[in-house]
Amino acid sequence: MDRTETVFCPVCDSVDHQHFTSTNALMHAANAEHYGFHKCSACESVFLTNGIR
Repeated sequence: MDRTETVFCPVCDSVDHQHFTSTNALMHAANAEHYGFHKCSACESVFLTNGIR
């Protein structure tokens, strides 16, 4: 994420989450773009934190 902004869990709207993993796009041509996933401490959902453009 380029700027500081509050990220809410898309399932329960909690702001209590931690970094889970980062990866590049696996089904596209190789590039430097990485995708970050967080895991919610409240409901344990894993979600993408930097949306696909």
